[in-house]
Amino acid sequence: MTTFNKAQAEQTLTKIARHFLKKEFGLELTVPVEVSGRMKSVLGLFYYNRQGQPLSIKIAKGIVAEEGREVDAIETLKHECVHYALCVKGLPFSDDDQEFIDTCNRLGVPLTGTCKGFADQHLWDCKHGLKTLAKNNMRYHEKGSYYKKCGCKLTYRGKYTHKQLEEMGLL
Repeated sequence: MTTFNKAQAEQTLTKIARHFLKKEFGLELTVPVEVSGRMKSVLGLFYYNRQGQPLSIKIAKGIVAEEGREVDAIETLKHECVHYALCVKGLPFSDDDQEFIDTCNRLGVPLTGTCKGFADQHLWDCKHGLKTLAKNNMRYHEKGSYYKKCGCKLTYRGKYTHKQLEEMGLL
């Protein structure tokens, strides 16, 4: 098992981003690429200020550090680089802008929500064998532990990693 090296990961991601932006858009990367351990519900983010000037690209540590997720990390980085490139060029760059969608499709870059998440999730099931996942197990305690699909009482089965849920065929 190797130890995660944040500085090395950021250096590698920056190199990949620079190459991608130069090749596909003829642009230089002028913002830092950072690995964030605070991102739990998204894989990557492109940050910009109110004036529309790029500030940074952040990639979730969860996909950078998890073994076997290298492709997801690179695809997420490319997705955020498309946001960056279109922003720099003064073009529409939001996930739902047609310019952004067309550019991603042309380059073979995944759109939002096409890579599976990484956060641990809580597994619940009912007597019918129906299963539900939640990132926060308290949501079922607050609303009552009944599954709205069938009305059965839910039974808590535990907290599982992305890899475990994938092996169970739930992702």
